This record gives sequence, C-alpha cells and structure tokens, in this order.
Amino acid sequence: MSAEQANARKNSSPLGLTCKNCGAPIVFDIASQSYTCSYCGSRRSAEEFPAEVASWQKRHRAARAKSAVEYTRVELSCPKCAARIVMEASQGAASCPFCGTALLRRDFVEQADFPELIIPFAVTPDEAKNRLREWAARNARTKEAKAVMWSLERLEGFYLPYQIVKGPVTARVTRDNSTRAYTCGGCMNGLAVNVSRQLDNKVLDAAEPFDWDALRGFEYGYVAGQKVKLSDLDAASAASRAAAEVEETFLPAVMRAMQTTGVHVRVSSRDAVNVPALLPMYVLRAHGVEAAVNGQTGRVAVSRAKEKTTYPWLIEPTLITLAIALAFWLGFRSLELALMGGAAFGLIMFTIFSQGRGARVRRLIFRSRNDAGPADSLVSGPVFFEKVGGELKPVRLRFYTPSRVFAFLAATFAAIFLPALTAWVIATVRVMLGAPREVLTELRPEYGAAWYCLTVPVAIAYAAIFGRVRIYDHPVADELLPGGGTRRVTPDGSGRGGRRESFWALLRELLQAAEFRWALAFIVFLFVGSLAAIMSP
Repeated sequence: MSAEQANARKNSSPLGLTCKNCGAPIVFDIASQSYTCSYCGSRRSAEEFPAEVASWQKRHRAARAKSAVEYTRVELSCPKCAARIVMEASQGAASCPFCGTALLRRDFVEQADFPELIIPFAVTPDEAKNRLREWAARNARTKEAKAVMWSLERLEGFYLPYQIVKGPVTARVTRDNSTRAYTCGGCMNGLAVNVSRQLDNKVLDAAEPFDWDALRGFEYGYVAGQKVKLSDLDAASAASRAAAEVEETFLPAVMRAMQTTGVHVRVSSRDAVNVPALLPMYVLRAHGVEAAVNGQTGRVAVSRAKEKTTYPWLIEPTLITLAIALAFWLGFRSLELALMGGAAFGLIMFTIFSQGRGARVRRLIFRSRNDAGPADSLVSGPVFFEKVGGELKPVRLRFYTPSRVFAFLAATFAAIFLPALTAWVIATVRVMLGAPREVLTELRPEYGAAWYCLTVPVAIAYAAIFGRVRIYDHPVADELLPGGGTRRVTPDGSGRGGRRESFWALLRELLQAAEFRWALAFIVFLFVGSLAAIMSP
C-alpha cells in the first residue's frame, strides 16, 4: 500500500491505523501490547490509537456543524428551493424530492452519539428480497419461511445505529470451583454493537459481520433518500450492551484456550475505541418473526421461536467416567465390573461437576448458508500473562496435556489395583526363579475387595481434585518469545519443587498426629491382607 493510499484510507475511516514510517496498515500485537507494522516492523504504543480516533472525530464534528441546517420541526423547508418536506420523527435525515438537497436536522447532528462512520448500501432492495426468497425456498417447511413470504413486501432498508468496538481488551478469567484467577489480553478486530431498542439484537448479530474495509467517514450524501434509524438507548444502556457483547464474543476464544466450558470472564475494553456508525440493514417484522438482510454482504438471519438447551459441562465427567470404566476392564477383564465401576464413579463425578452449573439455553437463529461474510475473525487472542522470575510474561497455557492425562490414569489405576499389581510382580519373579507358571493363573484379584472399598472413594476424590482444581491451578506454561517461538517456563508460585516441598511438609505434619499414624497402620494392614488374599491358592 502506497503512502497516498494509506492517507486516503486514514481520512475515510479512523479505524484503519497506519504505520508512520511506510504507511502500511498495522495491527495490535497482544503479547507486546503495542501496534506493530507487518511490513517494516516498527511499533506504535496502544495509547496512540484512541488519541488519533479522538482527533479524527473532533475534525469531522466541526465540519458537520458548519454544513448542517437548523431543523427543529418534523415539517421542513428546503433551504435551496423552499419546498415543504415532512420528515418522520424517528429520522434524522432526508433529501428534497425536488432539488435533491440533503437535509439533516441539527439536533440529530449535534447529539453525542452522532454517527462518525458509515458503510454504504451495496445490496439493492430487490436483491435483498431475492436473498429472502432463496432462504425461504430452502426452509419451505418452516412456519418462519411462510411468514417471511407472506410479508416480503414489508421489507425495508435502514441505516441502523451501531457502535464499533476495536482495539485491545483485557480479561480476568476464573474457573468453576477454583479460586485461581488468570489475566489475559486480546484484541477486538471490529465488533458491531447495535444500539436500537426496538429491533431484535440477536437477529442483527446473526446477520453480521461487516467488511470494515468499506467503512467511510460519514457524509450527508450517503443517507440522502434513505431511512436513518436514530439510537434510542441512553449512554449507560448502550455501554452495558457493548460490554456484554464484547464478553460474549471473547468467551468462546477463552473457553478454547482453557480447554473447558466452565469459565467466567470479566472483560475490560477501556483501551479500545468505540466509534458510532451507521450500518446498512434490511429489516422485516411480521407475524411474530423478525428477519434481517445485511445491506452490505446480503447475509440473511431470521428469528426462531425455538430455543436450544445444552449441557456443556457434561463433557468432562463423561470422559472421566469412561476412563475409569476402561481401567476396571483392563484390571479385571470383566464387562460387568467395568460397568459397575463406571456407574459408581459416574454417579459421583456427575454430582460433583454439576454443582453450580446448569443448562445453557440459546435462542436459535436461521442463517443463510453461503453468505459467510469477511474471513477475518472478530477476536484475536487470548494471550495469557504470568509472572516468571518476577516479570510479567506472555504465555500459552495448557491444562489437559497427554502426559498429564496419562499420569492421572496411571496413578488412579495403580492406586486401585496396587495389591493385584504387587501380587502379579511377585508371582512373575517366582516364575523367573523356577516356580511353575500356574502361580500366575492362581492369582485372585477379586479377593482384594477390602482394598478396593478404600481406594475407590479415594480415587474419586483424587479425580475430582485433578479434573477441577489442581490441573487448573498449575497449568503448563510456554513463554511466547518475540521471534515467534516458545520456551517452557514455570510461573512463580507453581513450581514443581515448591509443590514437592509443600507435600513433604504436609506429610511430616500429619505424621505428628496419632490419628494419622493409626490410619496409616490400618492402610498398611489392609494392603498386606488384600495381597495375601489375592495370592492365596
């Protein structure tokens, strides 16, 4: 991109931040918390973006104020040809049908959330109707499709009020039943938040995204002859909706990074810019159905009365239950014992994991198939930050690594079947020393029932702690290096040495209690008795 092209883009939209050295577009680098040019590598601080947007807004507001005309009534008089024009109360702009002059009411221009940016209509009304017809043909059996076809002529095009959120965000992430809090950062690449109260926000969201390369600075000519919907949300309500949509958009990325659905996210977007804009949308409301057609991309969204109930928290206890059932089958080669053991573990696991977590209810929205919109994601990140050696470092966190899952299954299997495994090792050594091979076949693992009655509940508690607390309190961390590589690091306070020292300190403290020594003696007695029973001919 040449410097002239970059300057033209900068003048048309303040959201396209450019490099001061070469004029190329620059993007926010989450790890370094700065804007970086992919062409020459130069950086700009995160604070420069809001400052440039504020300067752009100040210049364009002054230019608008000079060209706007004082219109205080709905009935207007054209300043050029003196024709009398009636404007709807909810509209802020119109055009004179006689001379084509663009008319904007001054109270519309001077409001605090006056649109700074606009995306012109690229889809004509006829094309929008055809998109709806195509959607209705693919969904002909639904009542929503029939309602759309009955009311197709009521489809209207509007410039709707939006706020565009772009820039860095930070989040505080916690997980169910864990006090460990994580800090992460990300970047919103352009989130459109509708600030109209009357329209179904979920349907409008489903008709997005928009292609931000088409953003232009607001000019009166774009809205001449078009219906412009004014924002009817107060500043507090608009800010609340924007914050909720930022969290909702950022949440799926955090869940993927945390490898669980049981997370809670608090997002702050105070370092991002929030610019009011007018975006093109065709809207149809009839027979309890609301439909929207994106006026730029042609993407279709239609509301549905049906809701979908999901239970995402079921995944983790299901996997643990299956793993335990497999361990029982490997230990006893008995389908009955595997089913019984899995059922016992499953009952407890599902009870534990369901605490404080209910069903997730989502409204279903019809979407068109082929109009996917721009390929760029709305969210970049997240990148987590941990203290390493006293300094805050950008890291990639991992929790359910293959080695950890294997270690958990191996420890659980060994704890439950310790007498049987010990008996097998002793019998194998005896065979190697000359004893008959029948010694191995005479082992009776089922005679260790007393030991199993003790270790199965302990294994369940261990599984719950491993799967819900410990694994999330002590993640595997890889530092993100400037060159793009990674390096394994140990965050402060979560080192293996510290955990080992804490374990032995706890064990020494427990051994000082007479009750624990008696319990330990009982465990040893139970182990020796179970071992003797398994090995008895």
